[in-house]
Amino acid sequence: MTETYKDWHKKLPFALYAYRTSVQTFTGATPFFLVYGIEAVLPIEVEIPSLRVLMKSKLEESEWIRARYDQLNLIEGKCLKAICHGQMYKKRMITTHDKNVRPREFCEGELWLPSILFLTVLTFLLLKKEKNERMKGIKVPPGPPKLPLIGSFHLLGKFPHRSLEKLSKKYGSIMLLQLGSVPTVIVSSAKTAEQASPKSVNLNEKIFALADGIIGTIAFGKIYGTDQLFHNVLGEAMNMLDSFLVEDFFPMIGRIIDALTGLSGRLEKSFHQFDGYLQMVLDQYLDHARPKPEQEDLVDFLIRLMKDESNIFRVTENCVRAMLFDAFMGGIVTTSTTILRAMSELKKNPRVMNKVQAGIRNCIGKKAKVEG
Repeated sequence: MTETYKDWHKKLPFALYAYRTSVQTFTGATPFFLVYGIEAVLPIEVEIPSLRVLMKSKLEESEWIRARYDQLNLIEGKCLKAICHGQMYKKRMITTHDKNVRPREFCEGELWLPSILFLTVLTFLLLKKEKNERMKGIKVPPGPPKLPLIGSFHLLGKFPHRSLEKLSKKYGSIMLLQLGSVPTVIVSSAKTAEQASPKSVNLNEKIFALADGIIGTIAFGKIYGTDQLFHNVLGEAMNMLDSFLVEDFFPMIGRIIDALTGLSGRLEKSFHQFDGYLQMVLDQYLDHARPKPEQEDLVDFLIRLMKDESNIFRVTENCVRAMLFDAFMGGIVTTSTTILRAMSELKKNPRVMNKVQAGIRNCIGKKAKVEG
């Protein structure tokens, strides 16, 4: 949800699933367990059977129904146990809190305001010291002196471009201005700007392409790397995820507005293109003339799961397409966003960036390119 606020409703089910299947400290149980009397079975437990899945798979249907009926009858007792657990947890928290809190009563005439001001100034000085230590060793361009809070805003005057020209004559073609709390580098020479601004690289596109290629290769094997059609279909689907749908906020009127603007039709077309491509890939994998691959990829695994009639749940072609869709749309966006944010934090912390670069160079040496 940190990528954009517009897709919260699509990521909410995953967050709710994680919450409902996680043990809560207050109750000592998962919400799913308290409602259904049994823990949720994860898909991985079916492919790699866990102990409880193996035990239940060997039960007869009548025995399983009887065991399930007993579990449902015990739900009320389990809920009471969770309530008792919560009360005991609350008492422990209160006891721990009271041990660390000393009661203090303020009386008229006490100098509490100077104490607060002193702590505020002390905190400000400590933060400033930490910032100076973080910037130690980093060369910054020269610049005019700055005032508290407003920085160098007072130097811009009525015509900022003329004020910047005068300042550049005094401090050079590259200077540092503090605009409020934001440090800003001003480059006033075209020649200097060309030297200071090398060929830019869209890091977002590079990282997205990396995650796209890794997940695509795992899912589709060798046929994915040169398939420009799928790249176009996936790119359009990603654009639709970033689009603003009025229906998301105003379901009744928004559907009409999206239809008039053509956005709903574009969304429907994007879905059918994506689904149609996945069906085409699925048909290729199901072709009996297809040679047996040396290494199984994600589609091969899902097809094997679909053909396995011993599973307790039925996997259809729709399920396979849906899981491939989730793998791409969920895996690529989350992976690329995480890497991009990590790179942004490293860019803001040169000390950590140097440490990471030294660790990488220590592992791979002077190789310009690393291949698996």
